[in-house]
Amino acid sequence: MNADIGQRLTRAKNNVDRLGAEIVGFVTNESTYTRAAYIDPDGNGRVYIRSVAPFPEHWGLLIGDIVTDLRFSLDYAAYELSVRGSGQNPPPRPRRIEFPVFLHEERFMACNDRGQPLPSSGLAKIEHVTGTARTIIERVQPYKPGNGGEPYWLWVLHELCNLNKHRFIPVSLNYLTRAVIDLTARDATVDWVEAQDVERFEPNAVIGLFHVTRNPDPSTPQIDIDIETATDVIFQLEDPTWGYQVRSTLTDMCKSVDALVKELDAALPIHGAPP
Repeated sequence: MNADIGQRLTRAKNNVDRLGAEIVGFVTNESTYTRAAYIDPDGNGRVYIRSVAPFPEHWGLLIGDIVTDLRFSLDYAAYELSVRGSGQNPPPRPRRIEFPVFLHEERFMACNDRGQPLPSSGLAKIEHVTGTARTIIERVQPYKPGNGGEPYWLWVLHELCNLNKHRFIPVSLNYLTRAVIDLTARDATVDWVEAQDVERFEPNAVIGLFHVTRNPDPSTPQIDIDIETATDVIFQLEDPTWGYQVRSTLTDMCKSVDALVKELDAALPIHGAPP
């Protein structure tokens, strides 16, 4: 494997480990979010999120660095394969070269009336890649059968990188499982408690409903709240990754890029390049 590719992959893996450890520390910290309860005069109550601690500011940069290093690893591989395929360094039309990622086959295969690949096509990006390596690149395209269904990692990487060019990749705190809520009331009897599903774990989000029967001549009932829940940091994009856990998504993506680069290296060694 080309040393530059190895350095990119190593840095991405190290940053994923670092981010993962920081996320675990954040979501398990009791001060990450506060909650409160409200009871109306009829005894109907709700448990809601009062505040959520802001994410560390450097997470946006860290996530951006991870997806950029993974994407560049693939682009570096495409370039080295083009060098070896063409026998020239730099290869002809080097600015075209990158690892193609296409959701539609007709765009990947697009040619002009003379049968020459259009500059924007996937074929043009790998015109110097030959043999098994070329077959592998075409096989992993998101438009290929079997690569659809759940958002395919290569397309997710492509979209995250495009977003990262313009702004930080948005993430949010959210449930993995519905909360288990235990309420203890003073000057009242808790009749029932029902946890609620929430779309986003944010201030004023209602995470539980309950009802209490007030005892005679009480002041406002005092409610003690005990909540057990599993939360994690998720991508907040509408498409293609909304709701996907940041840690597991980036970890799996690292493994997928590493495996793909190794497969390409086995097909056409990219340990070095002709001078």
